[in-house]
Amino acid sequence: MMKTQSSFLLLIILFLCSTFQLQAQKPTQVIEGRVIDKETKNPLAAVIIFVEDTYPVISTTSDLDGYFRLDEIPTGRHTLKAQKTDYITYFTDNLFIRSAKEVYQEIEMRKVPGGSSNSNITTDYRENVPLNEFSLVSTRSFTVEETQRYAGAIFDPGRMAAAFPGVQAYQDNEADISVRGNSQSGVLYRLEGLDIPVISHFNRPISSGGAISILSIQVLNDSDFSTGAFAAEYGNASSAVFDMHFRKGNKNNREYTAKLGLFGLDFATEGPFKKGNSSYLLNYRYSTLGILSNLGFFVVRDNVSNTFQDLSLNLTFDSDNSKNQFNIFGIGALSNEQWFVRDSAKWVSNLDFQRIDNRCGTAALGFNYIRLLDEKSYLKVLLGGTASSIILNKNNAYLDSARIETNEYLRLDYTLSGTYSRKFNNWFRIKTGLSARANMSDLSYENYNFETNSLDTLIHTNGFAWMLWGQGYLQTNFSISKMLSINAGLHAMYFGLNKTASLEPRFSLQAQLARKTRLSLAYGLHGQILPIGTLLIQTKDSSGQYIQPNIDLPIAKAHHAVLSFRQLLGNDMTIQVEGWFQQLFNLPVGVGTANSFFLYNQRDSYGFGALSSEGSGRNFGVDLMFERYFRKGFYVLISGSVFRSNYEINSQSYRTRFDNFFASCLSVGQEFDLKKGNNISLGLRLVANGGFRYEPLNDTLSATVGLPLSQSNSGYSLGQSDESGSFLNKFYHRADVRIAYRKDWKKLSLLISFDAQNIYNNTNNLFQINYDVSSHSIIRRPNSGLLPVLSIQLDF
Repeated sequence: MMKTQSSFLLLIILFLCSTFQLQAQKPTQVIEGRVIDKETKNPLAAVIIFVEDTYPVISTTSDLDGYFRLDEIPTGRHTLKAQKTDYITYFTDNLFIRSAKEVYQEIEMRKVPGGSSNSNITTDYRENVPLNEFSLVSTRSFTVEETQRYAGAIFDPGRMAAAFPGVQAYQDNEADISVRGNSQSGVLYRLEGLDIPVISHFNRPISSGGAISILSIQVLNDSDFSTGAFAAEYGNASSAVFDMHFRKGNKNNREYTAKLGLFGLDFATEGPFKKGNSSYLLNYRYSTLGILSNLGFFVVRDNVSNTFQDLSLNLTFDSDNSKNQFNIFGIGALSNEQWFVRDSAKWVSNLDFQRIDNRCGTAALGFNYIRLLDEKSYLKVLLGGTASSIILNKNNAYLDSARIETNEYLRLDYTLSGTYSRKFNNWFRIKTGLSARANMSDLSYENYNFETNSLDTLIHTNGFAWMLWGQGYLQTNFSISKMLSINAGLHAMYFGLNKTASLEPRFSLQAQLARKTRLSLAYGLHGQILPIGTLLIQTKDSSGQYIQPNIDLPIAKAHHAVLSFRQLLGNDMTIQVEGWFQQLFNLPVGVGTANSFFLYNQRDSYGFGALSSEGSGRNFGVDLMFERYFRKGFYVLISGSVFRSNYEINSQSYRTRFDNFFASCLSVGQEFDLKKGNNISLGLRLVANGGFRYEPLNDTLSATVGLPLSQSNSGYSLGQSDESGSFLNKFYHRADVRIAYRKDWKKLSLLISFDAQNIYNNTNNLFQINYDVSSHSIIRRPNSGLLPVLSIQLDF
């Protein structure tokens, strides 16, 4: 009897132990995807795909159409590899598997350059390798996971890019960036091949940046970021390029994401139209700031109300024979910012007595069609349109509520473009494209003239102004050997409004000096059409008739040259040094010997009168980067730049608004895998740069109108380094932290994150010069203090 009871008790214990073990096991998920040739876009069959860090190793092979599926992958981070004879081995580290989200991975494999090989070659530079193989210098890819990982990024690609060499954010509470001493307006934003004039809420007339990105990370995919001497297919940009992509929705199952955070309430859904063949991906976001404002809680300032909403979509369709691919993508965004006048007893600066009504809208819709012509070539056709609008009204209560600015802006762009790519053999390839664009702009711009005490009408199109312009490019790649690659190309641009054109040669060379040593050189001429509003400014001639003095201003241009050296240390650390030089010409500057006005010093103005294209400039510097790739839960990125940025008018040199002399950033993070699908990550970012630059004020005029009005002949000659006080007060510095917790159940994933920008609440970071109307003195307005952002996300 005792033996029977003991046996029964042993069976119960074994059953309970096995049950606990099953419960303690990590949930699993599926990885699906497709393997294609990077250069021809054709599917690759018989590719071996495996998850390297599973035991036993989970593997499969791609079918005739390149598709593959891997089952029972434990949640957490994994390394996915793909191998095929004569192709460079593809691998992606840190692929994060969640229990509630199937993973779709598009794998693009490139043949071993410069001739065939029977052995598999693993590239040492898989991490952050540019998606565009024609981008050899000053370019890196970034993933959505990186956007979530970096402290201070707050789920925004623009804020994340501020950690890279040569990049600095202009102010704490906005996402626009200055790259290598250039204006924020010089950045090109491209989405699925369509140029987007605006990617932020609360944007300004001549800058694409703003406070919050209109692109939710729920829909973004891996993208490229270039900081100079970019490939020939990118035009109408002078400083940097964001080449962004949407991910595809799940083709087999419906999935949902709900997210609550300080910046917005997100809801995303995805799933198949036809299982295994087509999919949809939708994301809608509504401003949490708007909800808080309606409840009487103001985050930005106690007299400022903000609200926004946006919608993103991506629809994909593949034909049964995989020769035809269709893609419909779109974004739509609305934002509204209202400044209220405070009680007159509390008036200190114009932030207290200005009534501002600022409403912005952005929309884009595109259709992509890709046709695989044969095994070596493909054709891509894009048809798309964008719309952007701004309605801005400012009233000054200090001047008896006088209207001091009105800006009504509506811009419509329609684009038709075609791209043809052909790989002739293993060492020579061409890619060429042509695009035509029709632009319709309706603008009205009035600005108060404080010298004449009147409201000047600077722009009034009286209906839509039509403009036609086009771009074309040809770029070639010569893979002379496994050690040497050369890109040569030409970009052309024509602007129909004033019949100006730009022919821009591009060249880059990359030499693999050793297995872990790479040297690159690039040169490019880059042109950018001036803002439409600047070209359409009107003034009165001697007879009192309106004329447009800027209508014939040519395309602003810059020569870019970059020399890059990159050394791999071990298998997971890199040092990179880039020296760069930019010679700018045809710059729009003020007219007259005592006028230091430079259009690209402006953040929200088209200018105020006649301009000349006689300005020139020079930016040069050195970028340094040390990166320890994200391995075993730890990463480090240290970036630093030393640079100068100047412009000239009539042989007189001035410092630009962005001539901060240095910019630096340290980003570091650690992730801890806990039991039962739990994960905790910590991140820290330290930022330092030369600080804010500004023009000396016109004290007399500022005192009269209560606004900070600058002198017209000094340029941005003053900066934070000129301020009195302690050593730390003489430059910009800030610390950001991130703490995130993940938990996976069988069909549910939870992410709780806390981001704190400016964690030690440093208020010495100078942002703006204002005028105190009570004491008749200058106020040095600091940047934002501590900004905490809590976010909760559920995937199911």
